Amino acid sequence: DKNELDSLHGELVLGILIVQDLIAVLAMAVLGTVGNFTPLAIAVVLGKGAVLIASAIITGFILNKTLKYLVSSKELLFIFAIALCMVFAALASFLSYSLAIGAFIAGIILGNTQYNYEIAGKVKPLRDFFLTLFFVSLGMQLSFNGSSGMLLKTAIATLLVIFLKPAVTFFVTKAFKFGNRTALLSSMQLGQVSEFSLIIVAAGVSLGHIGNELFSITAMLTMLTFATTAYTIKFDNTLYKMLSPF
Repeated sequence: DKNELDSLHGELVLGILIVQDLIAVLAMAVLGTVGNFTPLAIAVVLGKGAVLIASAIITGFILNKTLKYLVSSKELLFIFAIALCMVFAALASFLSYSLAIGAFIAGIILGNTQYNYEIAGKVKPLRDFFLTLFFVSLGMQLSFNGSSGMLLKTAIATLLVIFLKPAVTFFVTKAFKFGNRTALLSSMQLGQVSEFSLIIVAAGVSLGHIGNELFSITAMLTMLTFATTAYTIKFDNTLYKMLSPF
C-alpha cells in the first residue's frame, strides 16, 4: 500500500517473510510425524514433498509454454487459476499434507508466470472475500474465558513478539552490514506473527498435541500483532526519527 516493496527495507522484509513461510511449510510437513519421529517416517514425508515439488516444477514449465493461449479470455484465466489452486490443494491432501501447503505451492507457480499481474488482479476480489471469512472463522474459534492466566500469557506473548522479534531482526540485519535506517524500518515491520502460525497451531489441536487454550492465545496474539503492525508500518518513518537519536 505504501509502494515500498522495491525499497531496500521492503525487499528485506519480503525476503524474511518468504523464508518464514517456507520454514512454516516445512514444519507443517513434519508435524504429523511428531510421536512417530523415525528416519522412515521422515523419509516418507520428504518423499511425498519431493513428489509435490516435482509436480509444481513440471506444471510451471508447462504453464510458461501454454498459458498465453488462456490470456485471450480473462474469465478462462481466472477459472484456470482457481482450478490450479484446487488441484494442488487436493494433491497435497492426497499426499497427507495440509491443504494450505498445496495452495501455497499453486500460488508460487502462478506468481512465477509471465501473466502473474493479470492473475493477481483477477483473483484479488476473491482473495479479499475469503480473507473476510478467514477472520470471521478465526473469531468464531476464539474461546475466551476471561481468566487472568490466559490474559497474562497473551500479554507476555504479545510483548515478546512486538519488542523481542523486531530487536532480533534489527541486530541480525545490522550484522549483515545494513544501515541503521534499513535495519530499523525492517524490524518495525516484522513485529507480528505469521498467519501460518494459526494453521500450525490448528493442526496441532487436530492432532491432539496441544489444547484449545493455546489456540485461543495464538488467535488473540495474531489479531493484536496484526493491528499493532498496521500502525508501525504506517508511521515507520516517524518512529525512525524518534528512535534515531538513540
